Amino acid sequence: MAKKDDLLWKGILEEVFDDFLRFMHGNADEVYDLDKGIVFLDKELEQLFPPEGDEFSPKVKGS
Repeated sequence: MAKKDDLLWKGILEEVFDDFLRFMHGNADEVYDLDKGIVFLDKELEQLFPPEGDEFSPKVKGS
């Protein structure tokens, strides 16, 4: 996926995430305090799954 597409996808998810939770969980408003807002931790996920070629990316045996 191109970086532009990735940014677009992240933007869409951030915009509709509360509706997505309501769709997936009928009682989302009871379980989650959606009035507080949602903080997206995309940088933390990047640390778990670094871009290819990063010094921290998993190494494949035989490479």
